[in-house]
Amino acid sequence: MPITDKPNERILVVDDSKVQLFAMGKMLEKEGYIVETASEPLIAKALLEKGEYDLLLCDLIMPDMDGIAMLKFSKSARPTMPVVIMTAFGDRESAIEALKDGAEDYIFKASGERERDEFLIRIRRTLEKSKLQKKILAYQNSLEHMVDERTQELKETQEKLIQSERLRSLGVITTGVAHDFNNILGVILGRTQMLIRKMKSSEIVDDLLIIEKSALKGSSTIKRMQDYTRIRKDETFVPVQMNEIIDEVIEITKTRWKDEAENMGISIAVEKICDDVPYVTGNASELKDVLINVLFNAFDSMVSGGKVTVKTYLEHVHDEQWVTTEVSDTGCGIAENIQSKIFDPFFTTKSDHGTGLGMSTAYGIIQRHKGEITFKSKEKEGTTFYIRLMAALFVHQVMPENPIVKSSHDSARQFAILVVDDDEAVRSTLAEMLEIQGHDVSMASSGPEAIRMVMQRHYEIIFTDLGMPGMSGWELSQEIRQRSPQTHVVMITGWGTQLDHQKAAESNVKKILPKPVSYDEIIHAVNDYIETL
Repeated sequence: MPITDKPNERILVVDDSKVQLFAMGKMLEKEGYIVETASEPLIAKALLEKGEYDLLLCDLIMPDMDGIAMLKFSKSARPTMPVVIMTAFGDRESAIEALKDGAEDYIFKASGERERDEFLIRIRRTLEKSKLQKKILAYQNSLEHMVDERTQELKETQEKLIQSERLRSLGVITTGVAHDFNNILGVILGRTQMLIRKMKSSEIVDDLLIIEKSALKGSSTIKRMQDYTRIRKDETFVPVQMNEIIDEVIEITKTRWKDEAENMGISIAVEKICDDVPYVTGNASELKDVLINVLFNAFDSMVSGGKVTVKTYLEHVHDEQWVTTEVSDTGCGIAENIQSKIFDPFFTTKSDHGTGLGMSTAYGIIQRHKGEITFKSKEKEGTTFYIRLMAALFVHQVMPENPIVKSSHDSARQFAILVVDDDEAVRSTLAEMLEIQGHDVSMASSGPEAIRMVMQRHYEIIFTDLGMPGMSGWELSQEIRQRSPQTHVVMITGWGTQLDHQKAAESNVKKILPKPVSYDEIIHAVNDYIETL
């Protein structure tokens, strides 16, 4: 039975039997394909050299040039075009050879209605797989191109920065780059996660999981760039014990200083000498990142093995108490002429396998903790890093709240939701995520349009972007607070996590989500609203 939506893909069919060729062409045209035929391989070669096709369907046994030879030619002339080998009486060996040489499928010619249906299904499946692979490749190429462009821009800008203005200037540039990348990654991540939930082919899902992992890795890189600029305001600082963090970090890095070192035939010892120090106020996860970066640099400096010593102790400076974490190594030390660059972004001595963001990120994290990170180093003798954080002298136990258990009935509820974003790709991706969950979703491309829609109907939840022309997300949320105070507003932004949570509370913004936003984060945002009911 012919399909309703005509596919319009171009298929080149090659078969030395004109009867088979005519029947095959009519069958495929009936399904909506644009078909060209060739009864001789030489004619097919000429057509492939001149035109573009979405699929080559080639007979296995032909005079002058068989299907395997035709397959090899097509892979040379059109590497991305899928090839399906067909035969009336093939064998296992020829099928293996065809698949090994790059054929997408190996199928028998349709001799009855059942075989015809299977034939068409496998043709359709091959074309859909090819189309999806092209989209994935386009996403990858686009992202890589943008990353290359932005990286080059950042490198050129870095060379022009004056030392005293470097941090401030780079912070402005990084913010803009992060906004652009977060919007791009938001679309890639959202669409990929939705495709993962739709696809049934495990092979395609595996490819999509690779894309998802790459997008999340890109998001992590952007976060490190923002960490260096010290503009994030989303931290929740709590009392943390540095000795406990050190224990965890030493265990986390054990594969580097023990397993990998032993495989390389060297010995690295790690010694811990920790006093009974008070708590500090901070973000445990970020402080772990700082120590991991410092330790990794220490390990890398000891190419012939050595020893790392980690100490903690209390210092008194100007009537204030500071917890100092000291990390010393017996490595090669840092050359005097580059010591001033150690905390500079993109500066690295590790050639291709270093990003140059590790120590600059550590510097940004400690600055946000209102602490200090310094070092002393001497070539051929080693390096000592000092991380100083203000002691938290008055610490009380905060008991965690009992989690709210949502009923399955609440989780399945449907809401009227408005999505506001000036970027069409981001807007439609977010809307589709919510529609998959069964919600009634409307879209607006600007703040004024959103206000008009709010005046016409009630929305339980509004997801809005921050940076929009004409009216920002802050201004929109304040208008919504006046007109519909019971509406749950979620702010989604490509500017990262540097938003002011106090301003958010004043604007009736219930939640802030930094782009790229994952499918699960959207579900959690809706569930947060359910918990308020």
